[in-house]
Amino acid sequence: MEITWRENLAWCACLIDGEGHIRTDPRDAGATLLPRIDITQADRRVLDRFRRIIGMGRIYGPYHYANRVGHKPRFQYYLAGYQQVQAAIAMIWTWLDVVKRQQAGAAMIRTRDAARLAPGRGRDKTICKRGHSLTDPSNVHIYIQHGYQSRDCRACGAERMRISRRLRHETMLRDNADLDIAWA
Repeated sequence: MEITWRENLAWCACLIDGEGHIRTDPRDAGATLLPRIDITQADRRVLDRFRRIIGMGRIYGPYHYANRVGHKPRFQYYLAGYQQVQAAIAMIWTWLDVVKRQQAGAAMIRTRDAARLAPGRGRDKTICKRGHSLTDPSNVHIYIQHGYQSRDCRACGAERMRISRRLRHETMLRDNADLDIAWA
């Protein structure tokens, strides 16, 4: 007998009820709040099934416990963003327990209210945290993230890219040196 889509959604709701958490998470200190869904499991296949049914989110891990001998590595499912979390909650709402419904409602309301209290907080800045001008259109990169218009400093982005490329290049050289040693 094949499992229906509704039964799969009910299974997802039960997994969140037992193992998951719905909360708000600041992107950085003092920044916009984002609603998020977290589920932690030792068996990645459970999270893969959840992600396949919901159709969104990422799975991170394995994470190993540093001081705990005998503990299995853990994996974490992570879904963040107002529209994505709202869609996931809407899919499983019928089967969610009262406690998780309260968590979900509180997270979504907190996110909405935070956006209303501080709309455009980033748009009001005239310089980035490293002192570059955000009023010069040639130095500003405008994009849409989580349904909101955002902007980045191009000078800082170029510096991040240079650092990332350098680290990637150093890693590649180190890996190639390890291969040369292995072939010797």
